[in-house]
Parts: sequence; C-alpha cells; structure tokens
Amino acid sequence: MNVRLFFRQFTTISAAFLALWCVGLYVDAVLDERKNREVLIEALERAEDEFAHTLAGYVADLGVLSKDHHVLALAAGDNAAKGDAAAVFQNFANQKPLIAQIRYLDRFGNEVVRVDQRGGSVVRVEDGGLQNKADRYYFKQSVSLPDGGLFVSAIDLNIEHGKIEDPWRPMLRFATPVRPSGPATAGIVVLNIDVGALVDRLAQAGLGDAAPFQILNHDGYWLAGVPEDQRWGFMFGRDTTLAYTNPDVWQQVSAGVSGAFEEGGTNYVFTTLKPASQLAGTLEGASVRTFENDWIILATARGVSPFDVWRGFHPMVIGIGLIIIALICLKWSRSGRGHA
Repeated sequence: MNVRLFFRQFTTISAAFLALWCVGLYVDAVLDERKNREVLIEALERAEDEFAHTLAGYVADLGVLSKDHHVLALAAGDNAAKGDAAAVFQNFANQKPLIAQIRYLDRFGNEVVRVDQRGGSVVRVEDGGLQNKADRYYFKQSVSLPDGGLFVSAIDLNIEHGKIEDPWRPMLRFATPVRPSGPATAGIVVLNIDVGALVDRLAQAGLGDAAPFQILNHDGYWLAGVPEDQRWGFMFGRDTTLAYTNPDVWQQVSAGVSGAFEEGGTNYVFTTLKPASQLAGTLEGASVRTFENDWIILATARGVSPFDVWRGFHPMVIGIGLIIIALICLKWSRSGRGHA
C-alpha cells in the first residue's frame, strides 16, 4: 500500500466532496430564501386587498348614511328628525361590528346625533353626553370638502373628553359633508371604525412560524406587529419609530411604495396602503382627502448566511461519505492506481 498516495487521493477527493456538499446546501438555502420571499409578497398582497376591500365597504355605508332622507332633514334644520336619524345610525351599527360610532356634527363641530357600539351593544348618546369636536383635525379637514367628498383620517387611538381611552381603541374615521340644499355645508357624517382587530389580523396574516407583519404609519410609528410598549408612540410623545430604531431599514422602506431588500442578514418585504388612490371613486364623484395616513405593511424573514450550510451538515452522512472515499482510495493505493 502506498500511504502517501492514499492520503493525497483521500485529501483531494474529500475536499472536493465537502466543497460540493457545501455549495449544494448553500444553493438550496438561496432557493428556499427566494421562495419564502415570494410567499411573503403574496401574503402582503392578500393583506393589502383585504384591508382596502374592508375600507371600501364602510365608505359605501357612509355614502348611504349621508344621503338618508332623515339625515338630510336634520341637516336642513328639522330637529324632529333627530330620533329617526339616530334609529338609522343604530340600524347600521348593529349590522357592522367594527363600527364604533356614527355621528352627525353640525357646521360648528357640535355632535347633534351620535350612537356608540361597545361590547356588541349599540346605544344612542343622550344630549347631555354630546361633545363639540370643532378642534379635532378630522372635523377641520371634512367641513370644507366639496359635495360628495370623502375624508380619511389617520389611524390613532380614540380620544374622549380630551383623554386617550383606556383600554386603547384604535380608530379610523371616514367623514363626508351633508348639504341638503345650496353649496354651504350644513354638517358632516362621521363614521368611526374600530380597526384594532383589523390591524391585528393583518399583522398575523403571515404564514407558519414567520414573524408577525409590522403595521406602521407614514412616519414609521408602529400600530401592530410589535410589543405593546413600541406601539402608538406618537400618541404619547415617544420616539418609538422604525426610523429611530433602524434608520437603514426605514430609509429603504420610506423611499418606495413597495419592494424587497436585505439588510443586516434579514430580508424585508413591504407594501404601502394608499387610501387616497384605493378609495377614489368609492363615493359618487368623491374627492378623497387624507391626513397623514399612508400605512405600511412590513414583513421580515431571516436571510441566508454561512451558518445555513452547517445547519444542513449531517455528521452521519458526511462520516459515511468519508468512509466510502477512504475505502476507494485504499483500494486505489494498493493497486497503484493514480501513481505517477
């Protein structure tokens, strides 16, 4: 037996075997990564479609409410119509579990009729509980809308009597002006949608054991998909934003409407929900006005790293392969095969 020949052959063939094994494992990891990214993109698209479809349904409801003859009578100055308008609001809210409030506000921001839904019960708020909302941004943005216009608010936490409700109630508001006659706005109908369950459901729209989708507003504040102490920072004066915690990722997310990229060993896939374009035309002749409310859905997945090769490195298989190579080289060395 030629020992030098044996070791030379064994070393060369084993190195080639291990190198090919590693390359194969790495290629498999890359292909899996690409497949996972495609799956995430499809899941994001489904989440975006669900969100837009849900919002469009409530905007259509708002259009029906604003044209109801009882609401138009109330806007024209018939206070006797308050009870009938409240009954219409209650009927709608009973059929739509996400509706938290339906209100008619006059042109000075006073709540004239309001119904609330809590725990599955819809109640009309008595006159003594009605508030003035003239200082709230959604009233200021809505009262000057053209006929048939639509205002879509930001998603924020509901505020009652100047304080954030506890427990938190994430709200999205739709509003449209009511003009029974002439160009002047008599008031607005406001639809408050409790979107807490909706954004949480979107956050869980990923597949398998993947990390939850992160839902962020246009400033990079988290609304869902992260621990509670990182959410709603803008409501409490906290700079808990993606821009602050990971500026490199935020730079790429904020630079486009959708995309995919790798940063720091993590794959990111994102899309942006733009209600101004997605809801345009939902109301007849609608002009859509929005307020700081492009919403970002961000998905993350672990990227490929050199450790992926070792994860597929099965010692028993490698050991058997090396034994087979050793036996072949032993036979060759005894026969003198390969001897120069």
